[in-house]
Amino acid sequence: MCTDTLLRIRFSSSDVRLGAGTLRIYDAGGGLVDTIDLGLNASNGAQIRTIGGADYYAHPVILRGNEATVYPHPGVLRTQTTYYVLMDTGFFRDAAGADVEGVSDPAAWRFTTRAVLPDPAEVTNVIVAADGTGDFATVQGAIDWIPADSDRSYTVRIRKGVYEEINRVPAGKNRITFVGEGWRETVLTYANNNNFQLEIAGTATRCMFYAGGDDLVFKNLTFTNSTPQGGSQAEAVRVQGSRILFDNCNFCSYQDTILVNSPYVSAGFFNKCLIQGDVDFIWGSGMAYFNRCEIRAMRRAGNAPGIYTQARTPQDTYGLVFVDCVLTASAPGMSNWTLGRDGGNAHPYGNVTWIRCRMDAHISPLGWSDGGLVDKSALRFWEYRSTDLTGTNLIPTNRRVRWSRQISDELAARLQDPAVVFAPVGWTPALAAYVAGPPTNQTVYAGQTVVLAAAVGGVPEPVCQWYREDQPLPGANQTVLTIPDAQPADGAVYRLAVTNEFGFDLSPPAVIRVVTEPRPRLAQPVVLPDGTVRLEISGAEGAVYRLWSSTNLLQKPIEATWTVVKSGVFGPGPAVVEDRQAAGASARFYLLTSP
Repeated sequence: MCTDTLLRIRFSSSDVRLGAGTLRIYDAGGGLVDTIDLGLNASNGAQIRTIGGADYYAHPVILRGNEATVYPHPGVLRTQTTYYVLMDTGFFRDAAGADVEGVSDPAAWRFTTRAVLPDPAEVTNVIVAADGTGDFATVQGAIDWIPADSDRSYTVRIRKGVYEEINRVPAGKNRITFVGEGWRETVLTYANNNNFQLEIAGTATRCMFYAGGDDLVFKNLTFTNSTPQGGSQAEAVRVQGSRILFDNCNFCSYQDTILVNSPYVSAGFFNKCLIQGDVDFIWGSGMAYFNRCEIRAMRRAGNAPGIYTQARTPQDTYGLVFVDCVLTASAPGMSNWTLGRDGGNAHPYGNVTWIRCRMDAHISPLGWSDGGLVDKSALRFWEYRSTDLTGTNLIPTNRRVRWSRQISDELAARLQDPAVVFAPVGWTPALAAYVAGPPTNQTVYAGQTVVLAAAVGGVPEPVCQWYREDQPLPGANQTVLTIPDAQPADGAVYRLAVTNEFGFDLSPPAVIRVVTEPRPRLAQPVVLPDGTVRLEISGAEGAVYRLWSSTNLLQKPIEATWTVVKSGVFGPGPAVVEDRQAAGASARFYLLTSP
C-alpha cells in the first residue's frame, strides 16, 4: 500500500453509524502508530488535522453507503512496514444503536507499505490513484511529498476516481502541474465550509482546495465543494498564489465557489472551464481572467435571484475579467440574476468586466446589484457588447444601473490582453497544446455517420489537424471529425494532432471499423412468470447499441418518448437483457438501434 493509504471497511448493510471508542494502527512489532478516537470529535463530527502545514477540521471517518473510509493522521505510516489495525466493538453501530463487533485479532486486518517512495531529487512525475496503484493514494500525499522552495518543476497525474479530501498547496511549493483524466473522471471533493470549521473558520480554512504556491497548473479536473446549498460560504478553490492556470476544469459549489484572494499577488487564469454557484461565487481582491468559460447560475431556494461576482479590487489593478464566456441558468424560469455587486464601503474600487459574453434571459435588465457601498462613483462595473445566447443579438443595456458602464472598443481591446490584467505579477499565461479527451474506437454499420470528437487544451488555443493512417485530412481542422455515410473503405486509424507555439500533442489512435454484417437483431421476447421480459440481442462485435421500450408504439420521436432499457457494446455473442419494468404493463414494445 501507499504510505498515505486510507483504510476502508465494508459492511453488509448501509444502516451503519459512527459509535464510540478507538481504531488503532500498530506496526508488526506491536508499536502503536496512530489512534482514531471518536471521543475527540467536535460538534461537527470532525477533529483538527494539520493539512499542508495548516490546521483544519476534517472527519476522521466518512461513511458512504455501506463503506467507511478511515483517515490516518498524515505522515504516520512509513515505507516497507507491515501494520495491523484493531478496532473497538461499538466504534460503529447499526441503525438500532447496537454495537458492531470490532477487530481484536492482529492477524485480521493487515497491510504492508511500499518499499520506497519516489525520490523528489530524481523523480519529477508521480501518479495519484485512489485504488492504491499509483505512487500516492491521495492528492495531499503527493503535495506533501514535493519539497518546498525547490527549483524543479513537478507533475502530479491524478487517475480517474473521487478523492474526498481537503487539499492545501502551501506557499513555497511552486511550479506544480496537476493533471486529471477528465473533469467527469477525476473529481476532488469535500464538504468543507465556514460553519464546519467552527472556531477556526475563515477564508483560509473553509475552502476545499487551497492553491498557495506560485506557477501552478491544473488540467482536466473537477473541484467540488459538496456543501449543500445554504450551508454557508464554501469555496471550491482559493487562489492564493500568483500565476495559477486552470484549463478544462470544473468548479462546483454554491456560495463563494472561487476566491481569488490577495490584491497585487493572487492571479488566476481560467481557460474553457465550467464554474457554477449561486451567490458571489466568483469573488476576491485578486486578478482573474476567464476565457471561453461557462458560468452557470444554480437555482436557489424559492427561485430567489442570485449574484455572480463580488470584486474587492484595489484602485490600481484590474479585477475579474470575463472574455467570450457564456452565462447559463441551471433551470428554466430563473430571473433577476445580476452580474455582480460591490463589496461595501471598504471596497470602493471593485472591477468586473464582461466582454462579448453571451447571456441567458435570467440576467436582470438592471445588470448589477447594490452591495451597500454608499459612494459608487469609483466602481468599475464594465460591460462590452453582451449578447443573447445566440451570440448575434446585442442585449439592450439602457436599463443598466447608473453606476455601471458600457466601455469603449479601445478599453475592451486592452483588457482582452491577459498581460495587461496580470501586469502586477508580470504574467502572460501560456500552456502547451495537449489532447485533453482523446477520440475513441468505434464500430459502425455501413451507411451510418461516424463522429470522432476530442477535447483539446492549451493557451493560446491549439490548431487542430486530423490524420487518417498518418496522412492529414484536408480541411479537417476542428475538434470534431464527421464522416457521413461511412463505408468499409473509411475503416482506418485516425488521430488528432494539436499545436500551439508552446507545444505539440498527438492523440492515441482511434480505430474506425465499418461493417456490413451482421445487422442488429432482436430475437423474440420471452415473458417470464413474474412479468419480466427477457430479450436476446446481437450485432456486430464492437458496435454500440441501444434497446428502447415503450407502451405506445406510435410515440415519436423515439429519442424523446421511448425509454432506454439498456445501452452498451455488442460482444462476440448475443447479449441477454431482462426488462423488469415490463411487469404489469398491458403492452410493451421494443426497438433495437445502433446509433
